[in-house]
Amino acid sequence: MRLRLKLYPALLLPVIACCGCFSVDVQTAVNRRGGGARTVEIVMDPMMAGLYQKTDGSGKLFQIPGRGLQEKPGVKMTGSAKTELDDGSLKLTWNYTTGKVELFSDGNDSLYWKTTSSGIWVYYEYRENISASKPEPESPAAEQNTYRFRHKLSLPGQIVSHNSDSVQSGCLVWNRPLGQVTATGLEIEARSRELNPWYLMMAAILLAAGGGYFYWQKVRSENKH
Repeated sequence: MRLRLKLYPALLLPVIACCGCFSVDVQTAVNRRGGGARTVEIVMDPMMAGLYQKTDGSGKLFQIPGRGLQEKPGVKMTGSAKTELDDGSLKLTWNYTTGKVELFSDGNDSLYWKTTSSGIWVYYEYRENISASKPEPESPAAEQNTYRFRHKLSLPGQIVSHNSDSVQSGCLVWNRPLGQVTATGLEIEARSRELNPWYLMMAAILLAAGGGYFYWQKVRSENKH
């Protein structure tokens, strides 16, 4: 996913930086087969929303992160929406699915997914690197909290390790100032595990076979009497 603060002309940056806010929310859910779904949600303040509406988000004025993933082979856009909020803000949403979650990477970023089996456990490993971008000369400062980036990640099984900022309803959450992410990048790492389904299936078969055997022995014994 490209995170570039090329959202408006340099002459407009001082005005928007003083009175506006801009947030990027990404939700990624990975399934056991390594496929997944991703939702990208952008919320911009009323002034920025007005600029977006006038230009219809075209040209160099807006380079929205996460938009256009469907242009990559293997990624399908399942929906998109443009919602005007009561306070005049604008929310843009794109929904994507893929059979290979690595395809959600974009530009110089990278996404890594690995499944390994060890004994009765299956381990899932997710790593995503959002690379730093060269800041624009007058782009918002990294410490400016009105520009926010949040990534929510859902993995199969039970989480065993991660470097997220918090855990909410089973989802890992990275919540950072957007300027910090664009200036220094962001490393997302998480690992989960669950019981190997083959072991569960074999255990169920053995239990069923054992139960059937003891039942047969009981019936056989009763018939002898």
